[in-house]
Amino acid sequence: KEKSAGTARVISKKLIVRVSTAVSCLIIFAVQVLPLPSALSFPEQDWSMQMWTHQLRTAIEGQGNESHLEVAQVIADMRDFYGNMNMNYFPYLSRHGERVIWEIQGPLRDDRSVLIHDGDVATSFDFTGPVQTEAAVDLSIISATILLMVAFSSVVSSSVFAHALGPLEAMLAKVREIGQLIYNQVESIHLRMRNPKGHEVGNTLKFKEQDETVLLKEVMSKITAISTIKLQKSCDEQVLPYLGEGPRNAPLRQITHNPKLRPLSLEEIEAEHMYTWRFNPMALKPGQSEQVCATLLSVAMPSAMGVTNEVISRFVDAARAGYKPGPQYHSWTHAVDVAHSVFVLLRECSHGPYMLLSQLEAYCLVVSAVCHDIGHPGVNNDFLVQTKHELAIRYNDQSPLENMHCAVLFEMMQHSSLNVLGPVMKDRGREVRKFCIEAILHTDNALHFPCVKSLQMFGEVNGALLQRVLSKVDFTMEHSKKKWPTKALADVMWEPDNRDLLRNSLLHFADISNPMKQFEICSQWADCVLAEFFTQGDKMAELGIPVPALHDRAKTNRSQSQFGFIEFIVSPMVFALVRMLPPLEFVEEEMVKNAGLWLEEWASTTSPSESENQQMMARLQKLREKKSSWRTEGKKRVLSSTLITGQSRAGGQSKAQNKPGSPSGSRSSVW
Repeated sequence: KEKSAGTARVISKKLIVRVSTAVSCLIIFAVQVLPLPSALSFPEQDWSMQMWTHQLRTAIEGQGNESHLEVAQVIADMRDFYGNMNMNYFPYLSRHGERVIWEIQGPLRDDRSVLIHDGDVATSFDFTGPVQTEAAVDLSIISATILLMVAFSSVVSSSVFAHALGPLEAMLAKVREIGQLIYNQVESIHLRMRNPKGHEVGNTLKFKEQDETVLLKEVMSKITAISTIKLQKSCDEQVLPYLGEGPRNAPLRQITHNPKLRPLSLEEIEAEHMYTWRFNPMALKPGQSEQVCATLLSVAMPSAMGVTNEVISRFVDAARAGYKPGPQYHSWTHAVDVAHSVFVLLRECSHGPYMLLSQLEAYCLVVSAVCHDIGHPGVNNDFLVQTKHELAIRYNDQSPLENMHCAVLFEMMQHSSLNVLGPVMKDRGREVRKFCIEAILHTDNALHFPCVKSLQMFGEVNGALLQRVLSKVDFTMEHSKKKWPTKALADVMWEPDNRDLLRNSLLHFADISNPMKQFEICSQWADCVLAEFFTQGDKMAELGIPVPALHDRAKTNRSQSQFGFIEFIVSPMVFALVRMLPPLEFVEEEMVKNAGLWLEEWASTTSPSESENQQMMARLQKLREKKSSWRTEGKKRVLSSTLITGQSRAGGQSKAQNKPGSPSGSRSSVW
């Protein structure tokens, strides 16, 4: 019956029984036992005192000369009586009227004297002994009462603890244990999602014992957020096939180059655009793209590497030759654009005194960007797998294009004249290969949503830290930018798992960064990517392979496809990465702005109905609301989260300080 009842009801029932039993025993003991010591005191009535006083009066009132002797005899007998009885009180004075018959030394205090009258005769008794005895008994009763109250209080307290506080404390201790385990494990969940073997967590969080309620609330919020991210269905399978599908009779805009973008000289590029997000490689003259790419590699290269400009130039020329002329999008121009985007992203995140990546990691990212699509045939992995292409056979259908790009890159660097990594390939070859291969493999769109989930996990786990850092830095002020990243954030980012995530995310982010550029550039890249998609769609139709809507000329609406690409594919990654790297907020602003411009173009070219227009405007408004929404939510939670995670990084920071190449060192002057 107790098992079926609620926990609170069982606890209260047991507690009431034990407390009421203890109180009842205390009352019974106090009523029946405590009065017993009063038996040691003098009885309330002693008739011997009245009897002797009466005998003395009779002797005094007797006739004859013998009365005097009789009085003396009565007094002697009375004194002998009380002396022989060993009583602790005795007579000390007798009077007949005002005349003293006899007297001895009496009590020092009048309140200890008892006067007995019998007519004109009065006898005074010394009650010092009984008074002292009664006081001692009262004192013992008081002491016993206090001891009993303490004992029964202890019994009641132990009962309360055993039946209420004990189970509650055990429950809260388990909550703390589980909460600590969750907080320690949640930091590596995103890695375990990619690697079933899991990773160990270096830091151990410590929680205040009085924070169980706050801890439970935070743990539940973390579990909810993580569960939402983990269980979120990837929309590539559900949405991507229909991403650009619009009305069948919607007019298609002809794919042309934007006439507003005139070719620029290299001097103009270096002066105005070379190190900014406004750079457009499509505006370069023949030969200038190689100069730009070589300049990026030369600037990014660590000074101690010792690679000459001749090696860099030959490497760039070889990479340029490795890109096929056929693909409209995955071309050499796209490679230069991605390399430049990686360079700018790294530069924008390197204002402060602490590095998020080492110089070698940053350089490897730029090198990887140059060759991340080398040899691309202009069709995607799915096409290669369906057609049983030799690349799909060679790499077992697992990212065949990306594996091929990695292989070509390191085949090139087997030649010393093309080895832009120089002696590092001998000393740290395995590490360098890891940097480049993992980054290029993560440009496979099949890994896009797992990458987004990993970034979202990072934001949830480190939300309080990111919010505290953000509250200290104003990215609209140049001098304030130098405060980012803080040492605490750099120490967290310097953890190997987080550095892997950052490297892989940055290259993939740059690879899909076209919708984050100025609309003139964004629009031109959209023409290129759709042209390549349509070319693949034509090949699929010839081979009898089902053509996805995004590759079908008759179904794809240019502006609607680009709006959907931003909404479903690009924006989740942008929001997650900007939360990790707030200096990149400018790409978020540009992306949302472009979404609005694509929607305007869609409305002007398709003549949608009022309901369709309202639906699309609602989607745009939702996208605008998501922009930096985590900032507002973070401010609401940062105070409660600080109670738990404020000091949790101390161990990790001390470890990071002792690591070789820790971010606490001075940053590279390259960036």
